[in-house]
Amino acid sequence: MKDKILAKKIQIQISAYFSTDSSLSKPEIRMKKDMVIVILKSKSVFVNQIASSLRESLKLKNATKCLFAQYLKEDYAKNITTDHLSKAQHGVSNDCFILMDGKKHAKFMEGLEFVKNGDTGTIDLVYNVLNINVINKHKEITPLYSQAYSYEKGALSSNNEIKSAVRRVDNYLKEKGCSGQNQTLLN
Repeated sequence: MKDKILAKKIQIQISAYFSTDSSLSKPEIRMKKDMVIVILKSKSVFVNQIASSLRESLKLKNATKCLFAQYLKEDYAKNITTDHLSKAQHGVSNDCFILMDGKKHAKFMEGLEFVKNGDTGTIDLVYNVLNINVINKHKEITPLYSQAYSYEKGALSSNNEIKSAVRRVDNYLKEKGCSGQNQTLLN
């Protein structure tokens, strides 16, 4: 019973999120909504599994092609992030904490690199991921920004990626939360 209540609460929040004004086109909004819902339901990020979960009248091969075509559009990921930041900024207040973390383990992705884990001292194969989240006074976490990057795929340095992410988030948050302190990071 508790799981059903939580699932319903999440569905309501997702519907509210996607029903607000957006700078994206209707197909982009539909794609974003379908991807989020299917990823949550299927617990998979593989495009063919997402396509099969959509239950479209298209063949799996064609549904997968449609997903890739939309996702690989020029600046699609940038537009999604911009749209999300413009929506999420309204939920950030002066008493929120803004946290950043990185480095996630992965086994089968392009651009994996060997990096020393500062906590354990071991060298692991990781994909560099930079996440910026907001935590409010009720201990609720709101993701603001997430970016995977690889030196093999063109990233110059971790510092560059961090500064770029902080600037991008700060453009939306201005003086909210701890973002006013970000200026010292950027200089």
